[in-house]
Amino acid sequence: GHLQLIDRLAVLDGLTFSGASAEAIRNSAASPTIRNCTFDSNHNAVLNLANSSPLLDTCVFRNQTNDFGGAVYCLNASPVLTNCVFANNHCVDRGAALFFSGGSPVVVGCQFLTNSSEALGGALDLENQGLLSLDRCTFLGNTSADDGGAVFLANSSASLSSSLFARN
Repeated sequence: GHLQLIDRLAVLDGLTFSGASAEAIRNSAASPTIRNCTFDSNHNAVLNLANSSPLLDTCVFRNQTNDFGGAVYCLNASPVLTNCVFANNHCVDRGAALFFSGGSPVVVGCQFLTNSSEALGGALDLENQGLLSLDRCTFLGNTSADDGGAVFLANSSASLSSSLFARN
């Protein structure tokens, strides 16, 4: 056999993922398009590894829970997230909605509502030389027990523009 890469032509559209005891979707060197999907009450909704760069468009992530990245966990991955809603996600350690270690994620037009972390990054955590581009997003009512009620950065860089941060 041979290795066949999954690119943006592979599309998941209009699906609901609920109650997964591990990640609902795992991308390893894969970059599918995931759009109009709902993720509800999973241990972790989407895990992106090994240079994956999926497109997540117009998805809803609610009530996910995990140690790191309650909704989306990325290790050396560069996803593009557009027009997604992250609500009521929770993590024990870092990034209740999004956790990025390395990579160059792009987040546009997303809403982060009442996500909570018991440590860092109530909504989003970016570490290990990550480079985040964030535009036209809303962060409302996110909390962390330590630092970064909305966003926490460690040894990383971010470009934030035209976004609203309130009551974090």
